[in-house]
Amino acid sequence: MSSVSRYMRADHRYCDGLFDLIEPLACDGKWEEAQQALLAFRCALEQHLDREERVLFPAMEEAHGDRLGPTRMMRMEHDGMRALVTAADGAGARRDAEELSAILETLRIMMQQHNLKEESVLYPLADALSAGQAGDLLQALDSRPLVAAPP
Repeated sequence: MSSVSRYMRADHRYCDGLFDLIEPLACDGKWEEAQQALLAFRCALEQHLDREERVLFPAMEEAHGDRLGPTRMMRMEHDGMRALVTAADGAGARRDAEELSAILETLRIMMQQHNLKEESVLYPLADALSAGQAGDLLQALDSRPLVAAPP
């Protein structure tokens, strides 16, 4: 990957692909597979959020000197997404397809809006860092250890 934007957009698409597996499995009554898909999505999402919260956002805040602006809002939205994933897990455990579908639709909309903000504003700002900083940032993003999904 040659830019932070490309790297993080690819990560968004990967998470989206895993997300898209969940609802069809649940609607087909394949609850165990749906729970596995949800767990895979949750792990990928946590990895993505960890990269942003522990690497990307701090680097941007340091470079731009703004600790309360866009990155604060992104962190709040991350918390909202985590809460919805937890709610989806509960609905899946209860095998409540209607509730799960409603939660997933809310999460889908939230992720689409969130990703649009990151991809159109935040990531281009990261790309604008000096070449040395951006290269170090890409290496740090790629070297983050895997994050296990929360219980």
